[in-house]
Amino acid sequence: MTQYASYNYYREEERLYKDAYDLKMRDEDVELILKKIYRHFKIDSTYIPDVKFWGHRQTGSASKGKCLLRISHNPSMGLLIHEIGHLIQHRSFFRDLFKTVKNKGTDHHGTHFQTTLTWLHNWAKTKDYWRSQLKRRASKE
Repeated sequence: MTQYASYNYYREEERLYKDAYDLKMRDEDVELILKKIYRHFKIDSTYIPDVKFWGHRQTGSASKGKCLLRISHNPSMGLLIHEIGHLIQHRSFFRDLFKTVKNKGTDHHGTHFQTTLTWLHNWAKTKDYWRSQLKRRASKE
């Protein structure tokens, strides 16, 4: 794989984590999920990334320089977890939490990213991707 993964990589990830990619959420729910993930890791709320919404194509990016997440409107849980994985990959503060595997080469979706992504998905799955809380929030409005 080159530095940036091919389209086939993303299709394979969607297949592996189908439950997460099938769960769409509202823009307002993204902040809730981020807070839950950061609270779990006991990370100071000042490190929660600024979130900018753009487009509707289920795409996103995580900034290396700033703590910034650009993500599509009404993202899937899988997309959000994927971009949080990139934040962890790029920021040394987060990398210290995931000392399991070092990234091999310069692969954008390398071994460190894969380990982090698998761990995040498995942990979120134990929380049932916060489905009950997302439903409660949607029903209150």
